[in-house]
Amino acid sequence: MRQTITKGLNYWPNRHGQVHPVPPENGGYAHQPTAISEGVKARVRGPKFSEHYNQATLFWNSMSPVEQQHIIEALSFELGKVDDNGIQTRMVEQLNMVDNKLAVMVARSLSIEEPKEIRPNHGKRSDYLSMLGPHNRFTASGRKLGVYVLDEFDYMAVTGLKAALVPMGVIVMIVGPRKNLAKSGSKTMETQFTFETCRSTHFDAVFFAGGAGDDYLKQMSRNGRLLHAAREAFMHYKTVAAEGNAVEWLRKFALPGEIDALAGQVVSDGVVAQQGIVLAGSSITDVAVLIKSLTDEMAKHRAWGRDVSAVPA
Repeated sequence: MRQTITKGLNYWPNRHGQVHPVPPENGGYAHQPTAISEGVKARVRGPKFSEHYNQATLFWNSMSPVEQQHIIEALSFELGKVDDNGIQTRMVEQLNMVDNKLAVMVARSLSIEEPKEIRPNHGKRSDYLSMLGPHNRFTASGRKLGVYVLDEFDYMAVTGLKAALVPMGVIVMIVGPRKNLAKSGSKTMETQFTFETCRSTHFDAVFFAGGAGDDYLKQMSRNGRLLHAAREAFMHYKTVAAEGNAVEWLRKFALPGEIDALAGQVVSDGVVAQQGIVLAGSSITDVAVLIKSLTDEMAKHRAWGRDVSAVPA
C-alpha cells in the first residue's frame, strides 16, 4: 500500500505548470495485480470511465431554453470572477466537449476565442431532468407566500387570504414591522418575520397588503426593505401581488414603468393578472377570483416571459 503523501499540487492541468502525474511505466504508483484461481484480481477502470461528457450533454439537451440561458449566465458569472485566462480557456474547452453552443456563448461573455465544434452533440434528451418538463406537477400547494404588512393593514383582506390559501397547501408567512405581531386597529396578527430578518428569497411569491389611507401609502414608499423585496422578487420572475393602495405603491414606487398598463386596468372591485403580477382593487367583493388568480400564477413557478432588464435589484 502506498504510504507517501505527495506534496504540492495533486491535479493536472494546473496553472503552475507542474507536470502530469507520473504514469506507472515511468515509475508512478501502480496497483499490484493478484493471481486468483480463475483470472487476475486487479483494480481497473472499465472503458466507460474514460467517457466524461455524454451525461452532461444529455442534461444540457434536456433543459428548457430558459434553463439553458440560466446555465450560460451562471457559468459566465463564475468564470468572470477568475483572473487567470488559462483557467477560463480550459473551462471553455471542457464545455465545448459538452456542447459547442454552450461553449461559444460562455466564451463570448469572457471575450476569449470561440471554439470550433470538435465533438458533435449526440442529440439525446430526457423529459425527467428539466424543472419545466412535462412530468413536473405545477401546483401552488407547497409553495411559500410572503405577505408583507405594516401597522393598520387591511386585516380582512389578509385573514381572508390566509383562510383560503392554507387549506390549499400554500404556506403563508406574515412579514411585518416587528416580530410576533402587527397591528390593525384593535386587532393583531402574528408575524413570522420582520422586514430585517427575511428577504424575498425566502418565498416563492410575495403579496403586499394595502392599508388605511394616505399615511399607509407614505410609510410603504419610505420603506426600503419593502421596495427591495418587491424589486428582488420581480427580478427573480416570481409572482408579485398587491391589493388596495399597495397597487399604487407597487406601480409608482416599487416598480415604476414596469406595470403601468396592467395597473391601469384595475377597478376597485376587480382583479387583473399577467406575467406573474396579480393586482386587486380596494373594494374587491369576490375573494375567490383573487385566490384563483394568485394560485394560478404561483403554480407556474416563475413568469419566464417577464422583462426584468431594467429592474435595479
